[in-house]
Amino acid sequence: MWPVMEVMWELCQISYLDPVDARSKLANRGFDSETINSGSMNGYVVKMGDHAVIVLRGTESSLYDVLQDLNFIKSTNDNGSMHGGFRSGYSDSMHRQVNDLLHRFQSKQVWITGHSLGALSLLFVRMISSSIRSTRLPA
Repeated sequence: MWPVMEVMWELCQISYLDPVDARSKLANRGFDSETINSGSMNGYVVKMGDHAVIVLRGTESSLYDVLQDLNFIKSTNDNGSMHGGFRSGYSDSMHRQVNDLLHRFQSKQVWITGHSLGALSLLFVRMISSSIRSTRLPA
């Protein structure tokens, strides 16, 4: 279990790098990756064999990120209630990007990790699991 946690921690650290540097570092580790973004939300879908890891970076010092964090007024939709900044940070565009990459990478197992604003990873779990059940990834 510890080796998995170490890799997830390293991926979270890499997610704060400039996208060119992050993708280079991931490639040096032998991982194929694609950048995902929407608004100030940034992350990566990383292919590790037949596994994929969705990595969401946390809050940076940009004004947009700070405003997202301060948008704590509850947002309610079909998926329940959540922090307003999290809801606006997770968009249909980002959802489509992740879904497309998971299918392209033909991932058999999906891991999701993030830090701080990356707590959106919890929302990803719900949304991606619904998509996977309805479209079925290749076995």
